Amino acid sequence: MSETETKKPTKSLKIIIFIWFLVMFLGLMFYTTQRLVDFDPNAELLDQSLDKQYYMDLKTELSEQYESVAGKAFHFSKNGCFCNLVAQQHISQVAEMIKSEQFSNVNVSLSEHSEFERFLPSTPAIALYNSDGALMYIGPYSTGYLCVAGNGLVEEIIPRMGQSVDNPIVMTLARGCYCNN
Repeated sequence: MSETETKKPTKSLKIIIFIWFLVMFLGLMFYTTQRLVDFDPNAELLDQSLDKQYYMDLKTELSEQYESVAGKAFHFSKNGCFCNLVAQQHISQVAEMIKSEQFSNVNVSLSEHSEFERFLPSTPAIALYNSDGALMYIGPYSTGYLCVAGNGLVEEIIPRMGQSVDNPIVMTLARGCYCNN
């Protein structure tokens, strides 16, 4: 038997390697589909957003805790949510963009301030208020498996935080890495 013949992978080794790759691929697919969830799975935010009282109550609660809401972005998170870690780079980029536009960032932990859980079905989430104190956007930062920059509306709205708004954008139909409350 020559040396080149002994170095060739056997048919059984090829089958084992193929099965190993298949199991790894299926495991990865299972893991990612478990992380891909609806932001508003029970349409709670959608239902609430149809009532103007929702906006007033949210603004009142935020104002009581953090004084004025004018020109602020409220970043909502919850302890133990893996998706906060996944989206951290994007959240940091959004916060820097807000800061560069001369607006403020406020971090709100739902673990510490559970009174805000009734306003949001999932985290991580963000609420943007313009300089007049009107809600411009509420919902997730982005969509998709990794919830990264380029998959959401937030970056498009930030430069308009100095402008007036007729109706806020309430993002309820989003699918990505979220932790439902």
